[in-house]
Amino acid sequence: MIQVAMDGSSSSEHKLPSTTGEAPSPVKMSPYSDVVTLYFADQVLVVHRFVLEKAPKLHDMVSTRTQHRISDISGAAGHILINYLYKGLYEMLPLLEYDRTTAERRINMLQCSFEVYEAARKYQIHDLAKEATIDIEGRTGDLEPSEVLAVLKQACPLPDTSDVWLRGYMRTLLDIAYTSIEAFLASDIMAPENCERTISITEMLLRTMISSTNEKHELERQVREAAEAAEARRKAAEAAEAVEAERMAVEAERMAVEAERMAAEAERMAAEAVLDAIEPELEANPAEQQGLIDDLRAERAQLLKRKEKKGRLLKRDKARLRELDVWLLSTKGEYGIECEPEPESEQPGLQPALEVEPDPWRPAFPEPGNC
Repeated sequence: MIQVAMDGSSSSEHKLPSTTGEAPSPVKMSPYSDVVTLYFADQVLVVHRFVLEKAPKLHDMVSTRTQHRISDISGAAGHILINYLYKGLYEMLPLLEYDRTTAERRINMLQCSFEVYEAARKYQIHDLAKEATIDIEGRTGDLEPSEVLAVLKQACPLPDTSDVWLRGYMRTLLDIAYTSIEAFLASDIMAPENCERTISITEMLLRTMISSTNEKHELERQVREAAEAAEARRKAAEAAEAVEAERMAVEAERMAVEAERMAAEAERMAAEAVLDAIEPELEANPAEQQGLIDDLRAERAQLLKRKEKKGRLLKRDKARLRELDVWLLSTKGEYGIECEPEPESEQPGLQPALEVEPDPWRPAFPEPGNC
């Protein structure tokens, strides 16, 4: 049986037993015998310590120990990491490669690549991080942008704010998936059941700010719509009032025309009444016709003088003047007498009181000589 003696001063040298009886010579320990056990989330992998030298930060973590727990990385992502340290190749486990047509398998492979990307940045394996971004971008086209964002949200709950590539990647997805803040807040990715139990204070503040902004925008929209509706109602009321005012003006004008027509009709009827009153006298005593006409003309002249003196006539005098004009004009040439109203030149500065055409409805007087 071979026994191994450990030198307290150095763990890399062992004294092997001599078969010739001579003193054993010190021999360095093989690097393949120095291993570290890494406990990933769902798998345990054993790796040679010298391989971890390619990941300086991880190597420093296990420099004084033979075991290390990395519970935030799945075994599949851990396999890609260790395989890359050994071979320099980005290779996914065959177990994740089968049935690539199913959405669930595509999501799992994309999530695995995001985990590798986060681990490579954490342990400062820059070439592996670049290979992971290439793989992520190649798998993104197989899924909907909202599905990719959900995977990203779960795989990278606390991303590094200085990660330029990740910020640009997320912005591209957001521009494609959501057209507004409202659409983003209404999506499944922001539903309570899809939120992590613990979130950063920055994300909490961001969500609160977005929610508050959305509520303010909604309130402003409601106020704006209410103001627009009130303005529309006001304009409609003004239009209705204008239409009603126009209708009332038309009605008033119609009533004024009707009143004027009725006044003219009343004057005509009054003139006919005068004719009816004096007609019997004219027919009974033709000799007095000229004297009656002279009296009427004298009365008319008196009314005209009164109008010239005062500038206007009373309503009853004005009506009487119109009656006289109508009668004198209508009896012109009848009964062999001259009864034309005095011409305008005889009353300087005055206008005729009324120019009335002979009324066809006036009762006919008998022809001269038949009285």
